[in-house]
Amino acid sequence: MSSSTGASSAPKTAEGSVLWQFVTKLDKFGGKGGNFKWKCNYCGVTKNGSYTRVKAHLLKVTGEGVAACEVVTSPEVAKFHKLIEEEKAKAEQSQLKKVPLPPSSASLTSTTFIETQGGLGSKTRRAYTSESDNPVIKAFNVGARDHLHSEIARMFYSGGLPFNLARNPHYVSSYMYAANHSIPGYIPPGYNLLRTRLLQRERANIERLLDPIKGTWKEKGLTIASDGWSDSQRSWITIVVGDASCIKNFIMNHSMRLAIFNEFVSLKLLSVAETRFASSIVMLRRFKLIKQGLQSMVISTQWNSHREEQGASFVRETLLNEKWWDKVDYILSFTGPIYDMLRECDTDKPTLHLIYDMWDNMIEKVKCVIYKHEEKHLEDESEFYDVVHKILVDRWNKNNTPLHCLAHALNPRYYSDIWLEEDPKRVPPHKDEEVTNERKKCLKRYLNDSMERTKANMEYAKFSTKEGLFSDVDSIEDRCNMDPHSWWVIHGASAPILQTLALKILTQPSSSSCCERNWSTYSFIHSLRRNKMTPQRAEDLVYIHSNLRLLSRRSPQYCNGVTKMWDIAGDQFGSLDDIGMLEVANLSLDEPEMEVVVFTDDGDGDQANSDEEAIEVGSN
Repeated sequence: MSSSTGASSAPKTAEGSVLWQFVTKLDKFGGKGGNFKWKCNYCGVTKNGSYTRVKAHLLKVTGEGVAACEVVTSPEVAKFHKLIEEEKAKAEQSQLKKVPLPPSSASLTSTTFIETQGGLGSKTRRAYTSESDNPVIKAFNVGARDHLHSEIARMFYSGGLPFNLARNPHYVSSYMYAANHSIPGYIPPGYNLLRTRLLQRERANIERLLDPIKGTWKEKGLTIASDGWSDSQRSWITIVVGDASCIKNFIMNHSMRLAIFNEFVSLKLLSVAETRFASSIVMLRRFKLIKQGLQSMVISTQWNSHREEQGASFVRETLLNEKWWDKVDYILSFTGPIYDMLRECDTDKPTLHLIYDMWDNMIEKVKCVIYKHEEKHLEDESEFYDVVHKILVDRWNKNNTPLHCLAHALNPRYYSDIWLEEDPKRVPPHKDEEVTNERKKCLKRYLNDSMERTKANMEYAKFSTKEGLFSDVDSIEDRCNMDPHSWWVIHGASAPILQTLALKILTQPSSSSCCERNWSTYSFIHSLRRNKMTPQRAEDLVYIHSNLRLLSRRSPQYCNGVTKMWDIAGDQFGSLDDIGMLEVANLSLDEPEMEVVVFTDDGDGDQANSDEEAIEVGSN
């Protein structure tokens, strides 16, 4: 009988119950437990019991009080084991993503003891398992006060608000008014409470939440990220970008010109800090989107009234110059592959094992764009491409490490026939000379013992040539269809040394963008106006501020609702002071969603235009 016969009658599989789909549930018995009367879809035998017996029956496990299925074959048993392993791997990954915000201290205490006066002057201790059972806490709303204190404190810590705000009478009166409608006699936490006890308690709560994550470091490893700077060289690209910046400043620094701009353009000009990722490219992409509106603006009667102003003629001539726009299009076209690759890699997602291949593909795409623009064959020489290629290669040589090559070599996808057949120039990593040499260097660094290193090389030989247990049909097919981390979890047990390395390396990010915001957090917390703060208190505030954001970004509320991307503007709140800035977007690659947000005059960032202009700024 086919294994799919009863699949339609089975309920949706849940964690730890993937084999239910291969039996048919008939009746439930035994109250609230998981016991059913079920029928095997293979042998047709009817049995009573829980999922444990279903598993034992199909996997032919003895000693569980149920006979083994006589119809199920060995390949089908292997299939069941694979489903169970995949289910287990998915469950472990989903558990890691569910990181709640720190609970209040009240919720951490499960039992409260209250001393009461008993007979003959003796004292007894009565235990209450919840706040609702405790008459003292119930009478004074101690739990509610404590929880509210924690919420207010988190607002201070995450927003970088000075503790002096707690002395502000308007701060006190606002909470007093709200509390009079819910908690009689409530007084909001004051300066000293926020500065000492709540601060220490919040850090302890966050450290308690981060303990399970730190516990995975031994298996998955951790990344120490650093940042670097590079100097840009002047060229015709710099001239075009400079022209765009002058036009933007001319429009946005004058209220009347800005009002005219708003009549012709629905999207807003971006104010992007120069130190942010691809700030010039982001600005030029926005210019390209609003090209028609800009040109209509400078030929309008409203604009003519400002034509005598200094700079107005330059703006008009530049925006109506099609050759200038051709240069903008050319810049965006050949930098597009670079932008897309960096944007995909410059996040906190695991991409270390993808860099080597993505870099090769990016260079090839850049070459095709430049040669197409110059109307040359790929075999011809291009002076401009030689300059671009040298810059890219120099950057790669500066950033490339043996770890990139080892991660590339441990990615099962790059050994699959599907990936190799996509491009005839591709070769598997074990046949690439550069990857092989760098992989050996990395293994020597990781494995000091020569015997252990020899075992690792033997494991790699079998892995790369699909020998031994790696020759299994499912193992080969899953190389291209499954993410590499899950593949090593399911199929890598026969190579324990490589499996251990793969589970660490294949979960690592490839850039410092996930920690770049930390560089400025300390100066945000410890400013000139708060220079009397002790180093320990500043360290606590930076720790809480950063981790509250990280924990918040893992919650569903960060992507939906009124608190969507609540920290999107970063720490630079001072940039909001400029009158005339319709939009402040301190863009970085850890905030890619910001580019699809279209701001309206009422500040509603969720409502996008319905026309063609309401598209992602980073798209072509």
